[in-house]
Amino acid sequence: ASVGKGADRFDMAAPHRAEALARLMADGDALVARDDGFFAAPRAFETLVALCAQHPDATIVAGATDVGLWITKQFRPIAKIVWVGNVADFDEIVDAGDALILSGGVTHESALPHLAAISPDLGELGRRFGSKQVRAQGTVGGNIANGSPIGDWAPAFIALGADVLLAGAQGRRTLRLQDFFVAYGKQDRLPGEIVAALTIPKLQDGEHFRCFKLSKRFDEDISALMGAFKLTVRDREIAAARIAFGGMAATPKRAPNAEAALLGASLDDRATWSAALAALGEDYQPIDDMRASGRYRGDAAKALLTRALIEVGGQDGAMVGTRLHAPPGLAAE
Repeated sequence: ASVGKGADRFDMAAPHRAEALARLMADGDALVARDDGFFAAPRAFETLVALCAQHPDATIVAGATDVGLWITKQFRPIAKIVWVGNVADFDEIVDAGDALILSGGVTHESALPHLAAISPDLGELGRRFGSKQVRAQGTVGGNIANGSPIGDWAPAFIALGADVLLAGAQGRRTLRLQDFFVAYGKQDRLPGEIVAALTIPKLQDGEHFRCFKLSKRFDEDISALMGAFKLTVRDREIAAARIAFGGMAATPKRAPNAEAALLGASLDDRATWSAALAALGEDYQPIDDMRASGRYRGDAAKALLTRALIEVGGQDGAMVGTRLHAPPGLAAE
């Protein structure tokens, strides 16, 4: 089958196809339109914002790792597509000293070493984002913008205290990422607004970060539960805590009751952790679904918080280096 030169229509059209693709990657904007819709690939960020404002019903596409499944699996027609992959500098990564700034089009693969520099746990979490090919196409901004309650970056960034920059016809505004997620499938995003950038604070002295993903498969699987913890420790006591989970509610969500109960807890006295573990039951009412039961999620959340405290306290060196695996006795259902 591989011998000889092909002479089918696809081969004969190769020069025209190459020319058309080259035009799409030119410095200017690209637009393919028909009566019932269009495909647009703007070059300038201002053009992207104006186009999305003019067509708030358009589907914004970056790597198509999610939107592609709408078409191939759900057979959904998409009339208007705005592709952000040709926008200049939309893949910019800025080290601001005390924070990392990721533009909305930064891919998972590009962001990975920078996030791993903040915490090895972020690096391992990112490595479990699909395959390398998926990470090379999918974007961090897209993972946040689609608002999934089981998107793994969101709880990790919420625990770190990240902000999201939104851009639209009304200008730019910054939200705390924890406030971006309003309800299932709904974000605090005005019609036509786009996720322009994320600002992720780096860890300061005394701050420790852990995150753990539980899934049926270790690699390339959707989370049954994702827990992220930033703990500030002074004199072996918890002085501040930020706890966030994905898969425990309709949105990625912090655990304010558990955070409050953890203040003053000693890393050397597990009895002082019990109030925070119990408070997780006040923060979440997880549901049963195909990935896990609500009971499993509730028990696993307590186990993950316990594990984070153990690792930060350095009480069990055998656990260090095996992060993101299911805790003993809690294999995913």
